[in-house]
Amino acid sequence: MLKIMTLIASYIFYSWAYPPYILLLAVSTYVDFWCGRKLYFAESSGKRKAYLVISILTNLGILGFFKYFDFFIDQLEVIYGNEIMATAGIMLPVGVSFYTFQSMSYTIDVYRKKIPYEKSFLDFAVYVSFFPQLVAGPIIFARDFLKQLKSSPVTTWDTFYRGILLVLFGYFLKTVIADGVGNGVDAFFDCPSGFSSLEALYYCYCYAFQIFGDFAGYSYIAIGIARVLGYELPKNFDYPYLATSLTDFWHRWHISLSTWLKEYLYFSIGGNRKGPARTHLNLLVTMLLGGLWHGASWNFVIWGGIHGSGLIVEKQMMKLFPAFYKSENVLVKFVRLFIVFHFVLFAWIFFRSATLAQAFKVLSALFSSFSLNVTLESKPIFVMIVVIYALAVFREKIYDFILCNKLAYSLTILLLTHMWLTMGANSNAFIYFQF
Repeated sequence: MLKIMTLIASYIFYSWAYPPYILLLAVSTYVDFWCGRKLYFAESSGKRKAYLVISILTNLGILGFFKYFDFFIDQLEVIYGNEIMATAGIMLPVGVSFYTFQSMSYTIDVYRKKIPYEKSFLDFAVYVSFFPQLVAGPIIFARDFLKQLKSSPVTTWDTFYRGILLVLFGYFLKTVIADGVGNGVDAFFDCPSGFSSLEALYYCYCYAFQIFGDFAGYSYIAIGIARVLGYELPKNFDYPYLATSLTDFWHRWHISLSTWLKEYLYFSIGGNRKGPARTHLNLLVTMLLGGLWHGASWNFVIWGGIHGSGLIVEKQMMKLFPAFYKSENVLVKFVRLFIVFHFVLFAWIFFRSATLAQAFKVLSALFSSFSLNVTLESKPIFVMIVVIYALAVFREKIYDFILCNKLAYSLTILLLTHMWLTMGANSNAFIYFQF
């Protein structure tokens, strides 16, 4: 009964944006459940591959049509210099990039014989549509979540409180950090030429923490709600701006997508098994497609290409200067952190900009005017950064203190209630809803 209620709640939740699109979710669910069963019992490798292809084409077909059709038509018109057809103005289904990847990973794992096929359609439908993470992740894998559905979820007072605190932490990241700097960031990227280089740098920093607060905030909320319900979702962020290499960064940022791309794309096209040159190509292709996954824009492709190229260069630098990359000296680690953070910051400019021209305007603002005149309308972001990282680093100790201290627990609940009641006043939609 609980699973049925969870499934109904998930579909109601998903239909809130646009009810007809629940059909897409249902189609992806049914096709992958059917393909998983068929390929598991298929007698020949040819039939197994056929069912896998059906699954992949269904999911990528849904994703490709709704996310890239208009973009594809626009590019053809640019190439041929005339209008081919009027673009359809297709509304992007919320979370389509997440649940298609999630559902498709199940059939790939069954094909690879890493997991058995799922016998219960109800369990599989709950897995694909689980509402806390449905629209913006983290991406969950069948091998981890389906086994949780085989037994009744267990919620203790401890897991309940810790789940609530994760939700609170996520709302803080979203409403205080991300939304707190959002207006200033929007004003800067809308017209970067009106800002000095120092202001431009400041708002680029602000965007780095806006997207972190916004996306990590949703992940914490999703993980917290799931924990309240008795389920465990994987960690999706691990202090990414403390990374001391680009490889380290991608082990910390959007961990579930990084894992998906590595297991189902990078390894599938050869990984690092065919020599250095092919490894570099595979890495670049993976990051380019990872950028395209975010949206139908050349800016996302460029963003992925910047990271792919950076990873390739980094691998070569590690061979040339192994002592620098292996050193545990605090100063050397800080230098590495500084380089990585500002490389990521540079790539974020292309990610955030609506067009390539806008990205170059931001770069021009950064380097063309070295005026020290500063007018910052945003909240003091750096104070927030210190606070949020302190909360993150000492999270477990804070949990224990709150749980053991009645006054602290009461104040936390009051704060949560206040944030819940006031969050709609100045909050914006989560950035990753558009992906």
